[in-house]
Amino acid sequence: MAEIDAFLARHGLGGHARTPLAGDASSRRYERLQDPSGESLILMICPADTLPALDAFLAIARHLTGLGLCAPHIYALDRAAGLAVLEDLGPTQVAQWAEAHPGDIAPYETAIDVLARLQSAPPPQGLAALTPGLGAEMIAPLGEWYAPGLDLAPLREALQRALERHAPTASVLALRDYHAENLIWRPEHHGTDRIGLLDFQDALLAPPEYDLVSLLRDARRDVSDRLRAAMLARFAETTGRAPAGVEAACAVLGLQRNLRILGIFARLAKRDGKTRYLALMPRVWGQIRADLAHPALAELRPHAAAIPAPPACSRGDRFMTTQGTPSAIMIFAAGLGRRMGPLTAHRPKPMVEVGGRPLIDHALDLTAPLMPLRRVVNLHHRGEVLREHLQGRDVILSDETDKLLETGGGLRKARPLLGPGPVYTLNSDAIWSGPNPLTALKRAWDPSRMEALLLLLPRENALGHTGQGDFLVDAEGRLSRGPGHVYSGAQIIVPDGLDAIPEDAFSLNLLWNEIAARGRLFGVVHDGRWCDVGRPDCIPLAEEMLQGTHAV
Repeated sequence: MAEIDAFLARHGLGGHARTPLAGDASSRRYERLQDPSGESLILMICPADTLPALDAFLAIARHLTGLGLCAPHIYALDRAAGLAVLEDLGPTQVAQWAEAHPGDIAPYETAIDVLARLQSAPPPQGLAALTPGLGAEMIAPLGEWYAPGLDLAPLREALQRALERHAPTASVLALRDYHAENLIWRPEHHGTDRIGLLDFQDALLAPPEYDLVSLLRDARRDVSDRLRAAMLARFAETTGRAPAGVEAACAVLGLQRNLRILGIFARLAKRDGKTRYLALMPRVWGQIRADLAHPALAELRPHAAAIPAPPACSRGDRFMTTQGTPSAIMIFAAGLGRRMGPLTAHRPKPMVEVGGRPLIDHALDLTAPLMPLRRVVNLHHRGEVLREHLQGRDVILSDETDKLLETGGGLRKARPLLGPGPVYTLNSDAIWSGPNPLTALKRAWDPSRMEALLLLLPRENALGHTGQGDFLVDAEGRLSRGPGHVYSGAQIIVPDGLDAIPEDAFSLNLLWNEIAARGRLFGVVHDGRWCDVGRPDCIPLAEEMLQGTHAV
């Protein structure tokens, strides 16, 4: 502390107010220095083991400013002490601006223009190069920290081949951590000067799409498919690259980055106690699944299937379950209800009454013990009737009026409304007796082993159901397909894998198949009865069951 005070005093900054700034994944620290007039600078504090990174920061900063780009000017430096005073480029990250101005894409457009300018000039000498071999080796933390014991060799070999095909040449300077929290938005400036550049000490030579992937496959915030597509097109146009080649390179580089990031985030949590990075893992996993869907990565899919999905967690000593408890429910209410005949001619099936109340109200009743819970209901057929009925209720509507998306597509569409992490899903066309099905699922949910937990019934307790059953249950609760227990329409599921399914409208069966192949599809048997209200003749069965004990 005294060394810092003396450094600041030597440079006439001893009287500045000092405010710590949020840290990053490194051991560096930052403070904002502010004089009485409000003018500010940034103090960078580098531990002794990071001095080479300080040297790299200074060299890259000189290169960037030489290109006319906005990197911090260095006002004071004590290299031996690891202290530097930098220009304060501004208080507003691109991430903060985008959160407050979701329709303004100018920061992202300008960030693409910065990449085009950066790549138009020869890179500095002496930098490491991200060759396909090095890129494949860099996923080592995945096996060391995220999935210990996982044999990475087949995945690494397939990844190297994909990099050799689609991103073979490390030809440009990549700043490496080029994402919205490391970019400062300066709307009062012009051209590329509107983007301030930070945190580039790990820069290296890489394929041209590397920083583009860092920007658009952001581990810290969602980038919409529409914005991503527009920025890919802008990058291709400004750099003169073929759009198809850009997309393929982004897919393989995105996979390489995010496989490494999973391992790095696990290490930060487990070794360094920085558990906030665990909350970012589901987004990273979703991006991995999305990139694996690209045709360029077809060879990699079988090898990536062995990687477990990240259970959400809250502590770094092990992947825990606190954050894995669902905080939202998707109630499926968009079906056509054709089997109901005239009963659904002028109303959706969830508005069919059982015991004097609409089915949707029975479904919402089941959520009461779990409140506060974000409740999302989708609608399609006669959706205006359901919308009017739910008006003023604590319910969010996911509108599928234009196209019925089935259970998988409907859940994927609703994900922005549901929020991150696992969710409950519940079919609205059923009546229950016995224990509350949602609380039963909550008690049995174990995200360290499960990506989906389905609530099942013996056939004799499934009223109105005419099939032979859906699943077989082994001694540990894992599910496989076959005649046996009946799926009730209630579950907890991690929905991240939906992003990789190319169809618009599809059944959740597709995701279940993938989860089952990883050994993470489980079931628990309901200790009560259930009635499938899918036909008019099922209504009296359900009403008779209601005369007994209702689900509590």
